[in-house]
Formats: sequence, C-alpha cells, structure tokens
Amino acid sequence: MPEAAEGPTVLRILLGTQLRRLREGRGISAQAAAKAIRGSESKISRIELGRNAIREIDVLDLLTLYGVGAVEREQLLTLAEQANRPGWWHRFNDILPDWFQSYVGMEEAATSIRVYEPQFVPGLLQIPTYTAAVLAVCDIPLGEAERHVILRKERQRRFTEGRLKLWAIIEETALRRPVGSKEILRDQLRYLLSLSSRPNFTLQIIPCGMGGHAVPSGFTILRFAEPDLPDVAYLEHLTSALYFDKKSDVDRYLLAMERLSIVAAKPNHTPGILTVIIDELEEELELPAAQNALCPGPGGCPSRPRTCGRRWSGWTTALPLPPASKSVVLAGKAPQGLGPALRRDAQETGRSNSPFLAPMRKHSHSCRLNTCGVLLRSFESRTATPPSGRCAISTQPAALLALLLNQSRPSRSVSIRPLLSG
Repeated sequence: MPEAAEGPTVLRILLGTQLRRLREGRGISAQAAAKAIRGSESKISRIELGRNAIREIDVLDLLTLYGVGAVEREQLLTLAEQANRPGWWHRFNDILPDWFQSYVGMEEAATSIRVYEPQFVPGLLQIPTYTAAVLAVCDIPLGEAERHVILRKERQRRFTEGRLKLWAIIEETALRRPVGSKEILRDQLRYLLSLSSRPNFTLQIIPCGMGGHAVPSGFTILRFAEPDLPDVAYLEHLTSALYFDKKSDVDRYLLAMERLSIVAAKPNHTPGILTVIIDELEEELELPAAQNALCPGPGGCPSRPRTCGRRWSGWTTALPLPPASKSVVLAGKAPQGLGPALRRDAQETGRSNSPFLAPMRKHSHSCRLNTCGVLLRSFESRTATPPSGRCAISTQPAALLALLLNQSRPSRSVSIRPLLSG
C-alpha cells in the first residue's frame, strides 16, 4: 500500500492504474464500467489515468462490478480517500491552471527528475529574484507573480532537503541571457555554482557553438519510487502541457536526454564554465561604476555605448594619436573598479603605417573604451592586420587615447569603427 505522503496526484494515478488492471483482468469494457457509475467512457478514461479526483461512491460501484474481495476493497477505498485529500499546492489553485496542477503533484512525489532547458534556468533551481524576472517576461500580473514566487520556492523544498535527485542539462545561451538584469543573472549563476557540489544534483551545460541535436524544446522526465508507476515525460507549452507515460514514448525522450548528456560538457567542467560566465558578468558590472567615478557630473560619461546581446551599435570618430614613431606603454594601477592593471601599447602596424591598440597579453586582444577614455573590457581581436588608415579594433570609438595618454600635440588622426560581429 503506497504512503499518503506521496501526494494526492500520484495516489490518483496509482488508484486509476489498479482499477484499469482490474477491469481488463475481468474482461470488462470501458462502456460497461461507465454504465455502472452512470458516466461516460471518457470519465472512465480520466479515472484510470488519474487526471481527476474520483468519488468514493464511484470506486465502490466499480469494485462491486469487478468482484473485488473485502480486503482489497478496503485497501482501494482507503487509497481513494487519501487521493482526494488536497495537496499543499491546493491554496494556489486560483493561479495554477489545471494542466500544471497535475505536474506539481507528480513533481512532489518523484524521486528523481531529469530536465533539459534551452531558454531559462529550470524552476527548481531558480532564486526568487530570477523567478520574478521570468514571470515578468511572461506578463504575469504583479499580484499573482508574488504568489508564484512563493509557490516555486515551496516546490524546491524537497530538492534543497536532499529528498529529490535532479539532473539538469542547460544550454549555455540560457545562462548568458540576462533575465531582469545582469545582477540577477550573476546571483543566479552564483547559486548554481554553490549547488554544483551537492550529491543529489548533476548539472551539465551545452556550450555555445556545439553541434545541433534533434530536441526542439525543453522537456522533463519524472521517475517515482512506486514500481507500479511508469516514468512520465512532461512537455510544457504556453497554454497547455503534454504528459507521456507509455513506455515507447518515454523511451524516446530518455534516448534524447542521453544524447544531450553526451553533447553537453561533462559535469566536472560545470564549475569552470559557470566561473567564467560569472567573472565576465562581474567585470561588466564593475565598469559602469568606474566609468561614473572617472566622469563626474550628473550625466556621467557622454555617448555611453549601447549594446544588444553581443552586437555593438557603434559609430565612427576621429582619434588623435601620438606620433607613430613614439611607443607609449600604459602600466601601473588601474582606476578603482577596473580590476587588474592592463598594459597597452600605441604602435604602428608596419606596411599599412596605421597605428592600432594592442594589449600586452598572451593572446591578441582588442579593447573597448568609452568616450572618456575609460577601459571597458578586453576581448579577442577578430582581425590580424588592421586595414590601411583604419584602427580595426573592436571598440566603441571616441577620443580615448588622447585622454589616456594625455598627449598635448597629436600628429594624426584615424577613424575607429566597431566590429559588429563582436
């Protein structure tokens, strides 16, 4: 006999499974069973699938029709009574659609869950601020959103207590997508990093640029301790969801999940990937503060660059540079908030006789600066030799070296243009 602690949804599924086996074992049609409870065949189908609560009087009539003995009858009636008790999520029924209430009930009873998510961090791993930002994207009213955040936190309880095993595969693009703000994303990734060493948690990341796979959308596979309960594959849409429990269907999703785990980076690489993304976010978040500190006034630095994803919306300007024959090395302590000091050389490229900015690092990089000459970030250069007369570095341009180098008499100017594919 299953425990009532498994939750009403799973108990309904178990009850329906038992009733279906009894009906099929006696050779009774669904039509005859429907007639016994004064209902339709679709009602029998819903009862046997555990989709809805079932009245105890209907269970009693079906057990009488199936000729069930006294002992088994008592067990199944007790199971029906337990299955009709509301779960803890019942108080959220006014904001939960019917098709999602079934999932919450199965999630509550599952012993292990495997999830693939290409868009967001999975719900069981979200921090409250990230959850609120996701709900805002989904146009959930503010009053309901606050309760949804509480609901999601309650759903995470079994995982955080170690009573649920969770294996998540997430696309790197989802971990780089700022939901709400970069601060929220950074905090969310820090939380994932703190979870990565938990024994009941496995996290794999599919790196950007990895080859394609035959999985069009996210899905979840739930497994239960009760042997009579099959695995369930769950696919959520905007206004509905699909549940698959037939072995042939679930096996296809299990195979797809296994293939995703092969494509993804190994679990022991996860902390390193998360750390790199977090460091990049922290660098980007530090820069505006340093920028404002170096550009006093209510407006801060003028013409602050605007970005969209990884593409720069830039423009062209004239940049005064020192004489090409003079090499200037910038070294020493960087302004507060800019991180480690970076050295930069202003030098000419040889044949093209065009000056360019090249950092003194192991790999060739370019740097992006704002209109006040503040270094914003450094990243790999996309060009080996700048074209003649152009400073082909990935940059949001302005009169930057003149301010950084504090040259009193520049001898020439060149145009700087950003690389749009940066």
